[in-house]
Amino acid sequence: QTSVTNALGQYSLSAPINTNVFVRAKALSRPSAAQPATWNLRVLDNTSSNALYVLDGSPFYSCVVNQTRTLTATTGWGGGLSGVYSGPRAAAPFAVLDTLYAATQFVIAEGDNSVQFPALAAYWSEDNVPADGDRSLGQIGTTSYVPTGQGVPSGIYVLGDAGNDTDEFDQHVVAHEFQHYLEDVLSRSDTIGGPHSLDERLDMRVAFSEGFANAFSGMVLGDPVYRDSFGSSQGDDFYFDMESRQTPAPGWYSEDSVQSIAWDLFDATNDDTVAIGYGPMFGVFTDELRTAVPLGSLFSFNTALKTRPGIPVAQVNALVEAQGVPGTSLGIVSTTMNAYATTETHSGVSAPSADLVLPVYTQLTVPGTTRLCSSSSIETADGTLAGTYNKLGNRRFVRFTLPAATALDITVSCPSSDATCAGSPVPDPDFVLTQASTRVYAESGDPRVEVLDNYAAAAGDYVLEVYEYSHVDRFETNPRGRTCLTVTLQ
Repeated sequence: QTSVTNALGQYSLSAPINTNVFVRAKALSRPSAAQPATWNLRVLDNTSSNALYVLDGSPFYSCVVNQTRTLTATTGWGGGLSGVYSGPRAAAPFAVLDTLYAATQFVIAEGDNSVQFPALAAYWSEDNVPADGDRSLGQIGTTSYVPTGQGVPSGIYVLGDAGNDTDEFDQHVVAHEFQHYLEDVLSRSDTIGGPHSLDERLDMRVAFSEGFANAFSGMVLGDPVYRDSFGSSQGDDFYFDMESRQTPAPGWYSEDSVQSIAWDLFDATNDDTVAIGYGPMFGVFTDELRTAVPLGSLFSFNTALKTRPGIPVAQVNALVEAQGVPGTSLGIVSTTMNAYATTETHSGVSAPSADLVLPVYTQLTVPGTTRLCSSSSIETADGTLAGTYNKLGNRRFVRFTLPAATALDITVSCPSSDATCAGSPVPDPDFVLTQASTRVYAESGDPRVEVLDNYAAAAGDYVLEVYEYSHVDRFETNPRGRTCLTVTLQ
């Protein structure tokens, strides 16, 4: 016999009388009856052929009268603040499932009561460690959501390394990754991922994706204090309060600013003048951010949000623009904001590096040519900040419109005649052409030039992301400094 519990964990089963039986709880959740919303959550062991976690009760004799059988998934903790795990960690996969279920029900209740969630698997094991390698051996690097097409089963991989870093009971961490799943399967994920921290100046896509995921975890749990335990006996705690934290570098490139804005848009505490709830934000993700051409960022999100019925635009603008430091390059222009950030004047950097950041998108007509500079470091009021892969100033964006379908030629070059293209390593230009969810990568190792010839381009708007490879190579020990790439469309 099979049954599904209610939200309180209560269940009812029929068994033949006078029979030796036991109850098994599976770490999965699906609707118990037909309803508008559907979901399918499972917690699997990636180090054991992706087996589903179960919890077995002790065998008992069914007799001829009703019996109550309560299953308890124990933590296996040995007790005390300096204890260790001394028994099976049976509670861990069910704790992960509990957070995923809470996130699912939050979206249904606050976002869309008929949402159809694609199946989601979470992979937890006590052998999941913070080392990169073979995920089937537990070398998952960090707790993260992995989309399809990455060579491993998609889903949320969760750390379980006792005495080092465990995340099964870190509800904010798991709910954060659930937002990345939502972004991938119900919206569109433009983020390039990579390492990030609250105080960094990040690629606008990374800042938005990570910042909103932090805020989403607080919305699900009703708690703006994000916590992540780690260390010996799980005794250390990384935390921050999205309600009150002040970032040293606020702006559209800040994960911290994004999380603060999103949380304050949601909640209704006394220090906020806006409380729109989650529904309008979810609508932006599943509509404009899913189908529009501008890349996912605070610009595209905030612009679309303010067009929703009933949104108090002036109050939203004031809340967003509070993320800034008057008289400096730190901040956000919200009042006149649009999805392509054409009115944005805050670079977040000092004047010598401003042209590495602004304009956020350079507009180009076809045929046409422009020259864009990027670097592996930026100058700020706090000095020179080095960073590769996903930091501000590593990549530049071009937008253009094709009035009709055409055979498009794109050339991005760094000729030796350009003084910024001298020195080593030899420049290696690359680019990505996007039109909403369509992406075309041009990333050969050819020095000084990257070409996409005779591309059958449909009519419409496009975004071209250009970069010099050493600026985004996380393993490059001597990346180039300021390097200016010439972009030609014809």
